[in-house]
Amino acid sequence: MIYRQKETEAILQAWNAGQSVSVVGVGSAGKSNFVNHLATSGALAGPAIYWPDGLTPVVVDANLLGPLDESPQGDAVAFWAGCELLLHRTFMALYPFDRFSEQERSTLYQAYEALQDGSNPLFAQLALRYLELGLSVPFRAGLRLAFIFDEFERFATKLPVGFFQSLRGLRDLHKRRLTYTTIARTALPTVMHSAGKDALQAEPFVELFNDLVIYLGPYAPDDAQAMLQDLIGRRRLTLSTPVAASLFSVTGGHAGLLRAGVHAVLDQPALGRLPLRDLSPTLLDLPAVERECIAIWFSLGAEEQELLGSLYRGRRAEQTPVMHVLEQKGLVGRKFQVQPPLFAAFLARQASS
Repeated sequence: MIYRQKETEAILQAWNAGQSVSVVGVGSAGKSNFVNHLATSGALAGPAIYWPDGLTPVVVDANLLGPLDESPQGDAVAFWAGCELLLHRTFMALYPFDRFSEQERSTLYQAYEALQDGSNPLFAQLALRYLELGLSVPFRAGLRLAFIFDEFERFATKLPVGFFQSLRGLRDLHKRRLTYTTIARTALPTVMHSAGKDALQAEPFVELFNDLVIYLGPYAPDDAQAMLQDLIGRRRLTLSTPVAASLFSVTGGHAGLLRAGVHAVLDQPALGRLPLRDLSPTLLDLPAVERECIAIWFSLGAEEQELLGSLYRGRRAEQTPVMHVLEQKGLVGRKFQVQPPLFAAFLARQASS
């Protein structure tokens, strides 16, 4: 069994075709775990999964940007910081460079060391050139790079729109050898708009992802079972099959809700003996479970929140683009019912408070 096999296969197929991918998932959907999985999926190559030849995934975590200068030179400094982070993560992903010649290693080292010095006020203008030089080494060696931007919202907020235009330029130069994968809570146009980026200026970058948006919804039953076994294994406890089934039912397989629910039942075994109808409101009384519901709620856009509220209040529903997104995120089920039951109970409590 491959973790999130459907989503993994779709992304690997896109990488193999040189396509960029936008991955969207609500708060606590397990996005960071999925990023780590993608970064190591090469070890799974074989009959169960196809790994594109010569591909190296490069995880770029927005939390590694560090504090950025908000002076009048702020955009230039932020642009340099973005280039430096990309080359640093590429350097770490390719180390120890055993696939390169001595001359290629020297070129990569020189570009990497040059990007470490951001003290020259004019240097930020050259950052893109050093990044391009550094990336040319793996490309000339026949390798392919897949940059995975984790917590893309922070990148969109902290980096100038010109940085993303430059990423588009690099992609156009190298086509099938360079792809981008963004990990975010909402669709890329919404992320850019929320970050204050002009839509026309951001469009060259955003349109790279128009053809492939993958929603990271609830776990499939096999993935949920694997997560459950991992959690109870760490604590060296057991959980009966009926209790596990009840937890999967009320959480809908949403990663954060399932994790919080499992810990709650392990801490208070009496919860596992509750009738299914009583399990959701009782779990919701626990701060850890409520926090997971809050994380989901605040990861949604205003239109999504409004539509969920109207569904809960029983208003007539119809298929719209926003409804489709909520279905993909696993928050609306058959007959336009709010899902999972635990999140529906959260909305009921919010409406009554």
